[in-house]
Amino acid sequence: MILKVGSHGKEVKELQEFLEIDDDGIFGEGTKLSVKKWQLENGLVDDGIVGPATWDAMGLATTDASEKIYTTNNDLIIHRHFLPVGEYKQGPIKAEWVFLHHTAGWNNPYKTIDNWGKDTRGAIAT
Repeated sequence: MILKVGSHGKEVKELQEFLEIDDDGIFGEGTKLSVKKWQLENGLVDDGIVGPATWDAMGLATTDASEKIYTTNNDLIIHRHFLPVGEYKQGPIKAEWVFLHHTAGWNNPYKTIDNWGKDTRGAIAT
């Protein structure tokens, strides 16, 4: 998800809470200035737009499918592949850790995530 001037909703409110500014859920000029300041302080392009690089640097993640593919500043292409719905926290959330069992996917990262999602050994009965 990309947030910029004119965006509104719970994601904007969560961003504003992270920035410790007035959390009205409306991305206006004040939010843009706070984002630009945070980006500059954290070595990012200070454009005032919250995209994948800014979300990642903030330690917040999103499971929005519109961000499945993006390119980093050094031209590394990132393909995001998520677990089935219900197997992850919908975000943005503060990223705590990631466990990826590489061999479960037979050297294919998409199969790794899919097979991890099918693994019921650690499932808790409800």
